[in-house]
Amino acid sequence: MKPLPTRGAAPPLRLRPRGHRRLRRVLLRQLGVRDWRCRGRRGRQRGGLCLGVRLRARGSVAASLGCRPWRRYWRWSLEDQEIAPCPPGLRLRPDMSKEERLALIQRYEEHQLERLWSLCFDNQKDKSKQQHVFAAMRAEMRMGASLLRLHFHDCFVNGCDGSILLDGSDGEKFAQPNLNSVRGYEVIDAIKADLESLCPEVVSCADIVALAASYGVLFSGGPYWDVPMGRKDGMVANQSGADNGLPAPFEPIDSIIQKFNAVGLNTTDVVVLSGAHTIGRARCALFSNRLSNFSATNSVDPTLDASLADSLQSLCAGGDGNQTTALDVSSADVFDNNYYQNLLDDKGLLSSDQGLFSSVEGIANTKDLVQTYSNDADQYFYDFIWSMIKMGNIPLTGPEGEIRKNCRVVN
Repeated sequence: MKPLPTRGAAPPLRLRPRGHRRLRRVLLRQLGVRDWRCRGRRGRQRGGLCLGVRLRARGSVAASLGCRPWRRYWRWSLEDQEIAPCPPGLRLRPDMSKEERLALIQRYEEHQLERLWSLCFDNQKDKSKQQHVFAAMRAEMRMGASLLRLHFHDCFVNGCDGSILLDGSDGEKFAQPNLNSVRGYEVIDAIKADLESLCPEVVSCADIVALAASYGVLFSGGPYWDVPMGRKDGMVANQSGADNGLPAPFEPIDSIIQKFNAVGLNTTDVVVLSGAHTIGRARCALFSNRLSNFSATNSVDPTLDASLADSLQSLCAGGDGNQTTALDVSSADVFDNNYYQNLLDDKGLLSSDQGLFSSVEGIANTKDLVQTYSNDADQYFYDFIWSMIKMGNIPLTGPEGEIRKNCRVVN
């Protein structure tokens, strides 16, 4: 490795062996490796990652070696792939063949989304993403909900692969659940353009969508969480998958639960992620079925509060399905647990929302969770974080992915 640069007339400084080890430890952390052991170290290795690596400088990272704090901006990548997971009790033996090592590497990649390389300066990436999301929400507060919904609709079709961003009349943008409904594409484009100038072809569009959704929640007053990174962008869109796989606001709860189960999510995730409707707005077309001719015996949905039904009928008079109203009538732009309190008062806007508490299927499967979250905002925030991470880890399906240069087209 070249000596660190000097400043002014200061003499050149070469790294001592101890400094090499410390620098390697810093760089491995930047590559996503938290538990590491040198191959030559004696004794039993703990579970985690066993590795022997060589690093190649390509760009930017700053590290202090316990001496004069020279700063050098590099980006680091792996020169060889001798990294493997170590389940408890497993050792990386010196006599292991390259094929055995590669098999372990493949097993690691199948179970972890984080890639083992630096994603450029975290502070620069975060500043760029936060600025764009904050500016969009300052112009229109509901953009936070739109970015959250964009992430949800992306993950439910072929996994979290950014396929919803692809242009084309046969793409997911033109699927019935997304057409004239999903928003926020321009925000993702702006973030991608900035990141490409900082670190080309490093951060995927799918990762940007996930991160933008988390900032949308944060800037709406909701919880913050570290978003796992390392997704790849899909090569194809799946319009039919979006038409058939995304939950609809008219569906019964048992059908929605089945769609969640199909992507590895459970009933608790249904209730928790539905709580994202505490922010955002909905068009009359999505709930007008509850306002008239609901059934042979009821003109209006009996599980809809009468005063709310009157105001919604006034809003949607004349059959204009594009008029919008807040999903959470009590705190439209604040991420909180009022959504669940509304369900207790029969003020859920969509039938799929109110069904969590009032339907026969909801009483059997979801009612208790609604009551829990209505009384305990901290518990809801905690469960929301884990459900979002779980949803964000739905893996890419189909052809191997890439990191797009432009989120709207494949490379």
